Amino acid sequence: MSVCSFSTRGSKTSEQHYFDIANKLVDGEPPVLVTNKNRRNVIIALVTLRNEFESLKDYAKADFTSRLICQLSKEHTPPPPKKKNNLPSQTPTNYSSLAGKESISSTNSSRDYQNSARQTPNKAPKNSASGCQNDFSSFNVSCRSNISSSNEQSVRFINDDDFYQMSDLIDDLMKNKADINEVTPENRRKMILALRIRREQAKQARKYREVSKIDTITEALQPKKPEGRTNKSRLKEAQDRIKIFDARLAELHQTRENEVNHLLAQREIEYNDLQDSLAKQEESFMKTLPSVDDPSFYHSSAKLMEMWENEKRYVDGFDYDAAIILSKRADELEEEEIRKTKKSIIESQNRRKEKWFKDKAQALDTFKSRWDLKINVAHEKYEKFIDKIEMAKKQVVREAKLYERKVRLGIKA
Repeated sequence: MSVCSFSTRGSKTSEQHYFDIANKLVDGEPPVLVTNKNRRNVIIALVTLRNEFESLKDYAKADFTSRLICQLSKEHTPPPPKKKNNLPSQTPTNYSSLAGKESISSTNSSRDYQNSARQTPNKAPKNSASGCQNDFSSFNVSCRSNISSSNEQSVRFINDDDFYQMSDLIDDLMKNKADINEVTPENRRKMILALRIRREQAKQARKYREVSKIDTITEALQPKKPEGRTNKSRLKEAQDRIKIFDARLAELHQTRENEVNHLLAQREIEYNDLQDSLAKQEESFMKTLPSVDDPSFYHSSAKLMEMWENEKRYVDGFDYDAAIILSKRADELEEEEIRKTKKSIIESQNRRKEKWFKDKAQALDTFKSRWDLKINVAHEKYEKFIDKIEMAKKQVVREAKLYERKVRLGIKA
């Protein structure tokens, strides 16, 4: 629908915004979108839409728009009138004294008229009523002549080619060889002018059947007036509004589902990317862990090195029995130190792994909570509109049930 522009203090964007609100109200949105700040501009937009509906002969929407305008106008409380301090002080008028003066003057004037009539009876105007009547009749004649001349001028505002074309179409319509729908909106004015001329010609020629047919065609060209609103029409309007609400709800549900599915798909893509990134980080992290096979972590203690020195001295002194005993004790000590070193390396690995996997789980939990919040916000955003529309729909459903009950009972209006 084409939306006309109107003069406001806002820009074109704000005007379009007011027309968007007006169109939503006509489509069945609840009037909660209208605030005290934009109420005046929305009402102006609704008036413009109502005029467009009337020009398009959509009287149902025009009537509904009028009721919206009345509702918004009733809800609006005008500001108190400003006090005008610069006006001069007004003194109350004594109407009773004025009435007394007027009555006295009227009685005096009537007495003067009676005296003058008695004194000069021959000079009194004869047939004053007939003179007034003649003046009035002459006035009517002049008015009628002016009206007829203006009508003739308006009727004659058609050229010969258009008149003959419309006249042929009139003949076809009177002979039922054409349909009234063949008269386009552009030619409607020309057709009406041609019908007036043809009617006057037929009237002067005393062709009254042709006059009757021309009147029928003229009546068919007139726009049909909307019928009065009945309970049946109100029920139909309520059912249409319910259909609009259902369509709007289905649209909102579908839009919400599409948006949520888009968010879920985006979350899945980012989750896979995060998993790949964490897998690469885990692989590089495992390479940095200390290994039990790394000889750089194994260092002999001073006690073990001293035992190895004593073992050499025993061998140099040919005391092999003592060297064997000391070598056995040194081997046991070396095994004990290697076991402790391995245990320390494994404990360090476990601590670092535990910390890394804890950080990984926290990153995944943060990712999931962030996306859950996004999806919940999308749900709540649409739930607000859905709740408002469902409340308005329930109200219309109650009205429809009431009108349906009245229609069943035979109550028309």
